[in-house]
Amino acid sequence: MALTPKACLRPGCGKPVRARGLCTACWCRADKFVKEGKTTWDALEANGRALKAYGAYHGDADTWLLSATG
Repeated sequence: MALTPKACLRPGCGKPVRARGLCTACWCRADKFVKEGKTTWDALEANGRALKAYGAYHGDADTWLLSATG
């Protein structure tokens, strides 16, 4: 499993990551552009501007935390 960065991917930002390797402000801006049809998450990923979505909040952590074994 790949580790997610601790700081935003945008050069010079340095804020903590919210999702897709971006801080809250950068993620909101990217999401706005995606919703407006100016780009897609696939295009942002291909250009290194965002990471692939890594699951609903914690990926498989919910399953692991709530399982009775292992």
